[in-house]
Amino acid sequence: MKVIKGTTALQSVVRGVFSRQMISNLHDTATRIASSCRCHNSRVGYKYLLSSVILVQSLSRGRAVRKDYAEIIHMCISLQSVVRGTLMRRKLSLQQESARRIQSMCRRSNRLANFKLHISRRMIRGLLARKNIYRKHEAVKRMQILCAR
Repeated sequence: MKVIKGTTALQSVVRGVFSRQMISNLHDTATRIASSCRCHNSRVGYKYLLSSVILVQSLSRGRAVRKDYAEIIHMCISLQSVVRGTLMRRKLSLQQESARRIQSMCRRSNRLANFKLHISRRMIRGLLARKNIYRKHEAVKRMQILCAR
């Protein structure tokens, strides 16, 4: 019975050692599993955080680009309006200068026509006056010839 008790005690010790080794192995395995889960959760969280940061950055950059684009469009519109205004003022100035020249030429033509008409009338009046004077001289000469006889 002593042998049985010794064998049972030895078996109990061996089972205890195996049991503790198994518990230690299970504990190590559980630790590795927990570490692996934490690592996985950490990687997933990091990826989510990274994708969130990238999304925020892209939205921010997109907003900045749209704001810059709007400013550029506004500047282009302002520049276009200035250029169009300048071109229109030049065109209007050219039209006004052309109208002035045409009016000046028309007035000159009218003045010249009036002047020629005035000169023609003066010439006709002068011619008629000279003819009248010539007739009067002729009449005086005839009277003098008649009186001298």
